[in-house]
Amino acid sequence: GKKVKGLQAMMRLKMTNNSSQVKRMHETMGFEVSRVQNSKSKTANHYNSWWAHPLGQNDKRWRSMLEHQRINHFPGTFMLGRKDRLTRCLARFRRRVGKVGMDFYPRSYILPGGYGDFKADFAASKEIWIWKPQASARGIGIKVVT
Repeated sequence: GKKVKGLQAMMRLKMTNNSSQVKRMHETMGFEVSRVQNSKSKTANHYNSWWAHPLGQNDKRWRSMLEHQRINHFPGTFMLGRKDRLTRCLARFRRRVGKVGMDFYPRSYILPGGYGDFKADFAASKEIWIWKPQASARGIGIKVVT
């Protein structure tokens, strides 16, 4: 990469997962990119931005982050990014607080366990349904079903 001066010279990205698009974007913005394999090295905490896999809530690396450092995931975000897990969380929340105010989230079914309920609702409906496979991203496998 090219040498930069001033504030950009202090911008460093720490990567603990492999994403060439993220690396290129940060390099374009003037970040120095480092691949940190050893969390005990002297330079392990020399970064502003950290691109990582989701960390568990009890992961000790959270405690080593400084106030100016940012990370792309924080504890619990994995539950939001996967629709099957989000559906489970919202169903649990609905059981705790009731149905009032829960109309913001469409009826959802996790298959195969919820297939019977889905089949009955689908047969009684003239609506358009969205079928999304679990653990998929970027629109892969999504189908519109009528």
